[in-house]
Amino acid sequence: MVATKTKIILQTKSILRSRGIECSGNFCSASAFQKYIDILPLNDFDRTVLEGILQEFNYEKEKIREQDDKIKNMIQMDEELKQKYENLLTIPGIGPVSAAKCLSVIDGIERFERADQLSAYFGLIPSENSSGDRVIHGPITKEGIKEARYLLIQAAWALIRSKQSDERLIQLRKKFTRISIKEKNPQKAIVAVARHLSRIIFGVLKHNTPYNGTLVKEYKNTELAE
Repeated sequence: MVATKTKIILQTKSILRSRGIECSGNFCSASAFQKYIDILPLNDFDRTVLEGILQEFNYEKEKIREQDDKIKNMIQMDEELKQKYENLLTIPGIGPVSAAKCLSVIDGIERFERADQLSAYFGLIPSENSSGDRVIHGPITKEGIKEARYLLIQAAWALIRSKQSDERLIQLRKKFTRISIKEKNPQKAIVAVARHLSRIIFGVLKHNTPYNGTLVKEYKNTELAE
């Protein structure tokens, strides 16, 4: 449903670009969507088309809201699950769907002894090729559950774009910028952020505590420096 909503937004921007209208604004809410329809220099036909697309957008938004409510209601029935779910929601970038998906695919965090095992479970660790004494790191393995990995990558984008700030987020944004510039590949950079996000999820579930944005000294120079 979220993917369908995203396609609607991209379709709208494509229509506007084809009319010579560059639009870099936010289409994530119906009111913002309507604002562009009202203020942009559109002919009657284009305005009618976009109003029809807006109806589709609102329909998808309502379906997403209904499903979110169903997920929340299911979780409220189990106190232990509810606590884990609420702890995950304290992590920047993690929303109701991502939190619920993580709980459903992880099943029990006790299955994993270390954070990197959870990262590997999501298929977010680089593949390795050995040649003599050299170990070459390649693309991520993409093992594990595709939908969960996709949600974590989307959550990583939300984290990077969020206005929230703390020690950990500042370091993660620096890491994203550093990799993007060095590799000239924002997608590779966001996967690195998603991998670290999986480690944050591990810590939150393992210790059954809310997200903590404070970094201990030795942690600043190891995990985030990758």
